[in-house]
Amino acid sequence: MQSFAEFLREKGRIQSRYLPFYLHWAAMYEKHAAGAGASEGSSQSRLESFLATLAQQYQDWQVRQARHAVRLYLYFSRSGEKLKGPALESPEEASSDSQESLELTLTGLMRLKHLS
Repeated sequence: MQSFAEFLREKGRIQSRYLPFYLHWAAMYEKHAAGAGASEGSSQSRLESFLATLAQQYQDWQVRQARHAVRLYLYFSRSGEKLKGPALESPEEASSDSQESLELTLTGLMRLKHLS
């Protein structure tokens, strides 16, 4: 399986000069999410909490860059889980978390293809 840095370069089309920053934001998000507890809230609420924390210390463009980095990271991590994990057997089994996952995946794909 490819690393997140390779994913950013190839699929995310992130220039190599920005890679350290994207990796930094993803690592910061992981620490924040681990501190908040994985079972606490949805991934979207954890992301918003993380960005609100960043907004107190960083400039707006940095928060936007962090949002982009974390969304790509979430897409990368979820796509890896889908390859390893079992598929849902029926639509009734879909939860709000899987719907949020689908939304993040779709948003990530659209951003990768530069669609509005």
